[in-house]
Amino acid sequence: MHRVLKILLITLGIILLIYGIYYLVGRPALPVPAFRYKASPDTPLYNIVRATKSGELKLTVVTDGQIDVSSDGDRLASIQYTPKTLGNALAIAGKFMGKNPETFNAQVNKPLQSLASLLYNILRLRLTVLIGT
Repeated sequence: MHRVLKILLITLGIILLIYGIYYLVGRPALPVPAFRYKASPDTPLYNIVRATKSGELKLTVVTDGQIDVSSDGDRLASIQYTPKTLGNALAIAGKFMGKNPETFNAQVNKPLQSLASLLYNILRLRLTVLIGT
């Protein structure tokens, strides 16, 4: 039993050391691989994407409370959020995507709100969604 306890304490010490270094470096946002989303022609989001020169929007969500929307290097929108207000931002996004509010709330809104509230003060992640037509 002593060996298992020793390994557990060493592992915990290493995790705390890595987080301490991460905290001292300034807690930069760690990038998550980007994924693509294709907007349907019957949604309001499709018209917004088509109005850009490149035909693509870049949505960047950082779990420290920042949402940016850009196209061709130009910032189109910037939203600050807290874990409590993230649900409102996601509800608006669901309407632009043309999703059923109940389905969107169950499949996207609730899991993202839980993840954001967990990571808001601990670990910063940067999620990028490339929205095209």
